[in-house]
Amino acid sequence: MTESFSKEYLMGSPLEDNKMCETHDLPINTICEDCDKFICNKCAKTDHRDHEWKSLSTAATEKRRGLLKYLTKIKEEDLPGIDEKIEKISQKIIENNELCDSEIKGLHKHCEALLARLVKILQRHERTLKDNLVKKNDKLNQEKSELDKRKRGIVNTVEFMEENNCKMSNYSLIDNHRELTKMCLNWRFIPQTVNTH
Repeated sequence: MTESFSKEYLMGSPLEDNKMCETHDLPINTICEDCDKFICNKCAKTDHRDHEWKSLSTAATEKRRGLLKYLTKIKEEDLPGIDEKIEKISQKIIENNELCDSEIKGLHKHCEALLARLVKILQRHERTLKDNLVKKNDKLNQEKSELDKRKRGIVNTVEFMEENNCKMSNYSLIDNHRELTKMCLNWRFIPQTVNTH
């Protein structure tokens, strides 16, 4: 049955709804809202008795009600936000290159009139600028790569949930929804280096 799904699914089959509690060896059929954790009925009555919890079917019904709107919001707001951040990083890389070229040209112009002993200073400054450029662009490229990676993960998960919304088990829906929410929150907290000089 799982072979019919072409997308890679990191959390197991989207139809899987028979997870067992490792502590009590009972079916997991409840979610603790306070801990954001899947639990069994016995866990709910013991370790989570003072917490807010609800059945998987109730929680899944609530998630399904707003799922398409939630996925649309991600596609229309979060993904364009990532694209905008990627574009800023790309622009900063171009600016860094132009700034480096400009500084190197300025150094050459001022050093033309100097004696031969100043050539070593010129070469040292040129090396420093290029090393700094590499360091700056390495950081920006890492950030860009991380954003590209996170964007691909979000896009794949959104497409997967759109295609399999009606087929997913309650457990799978909630688990995917939770992971997607984390992905959409996490990309915003990548340290921004686009404003550094």
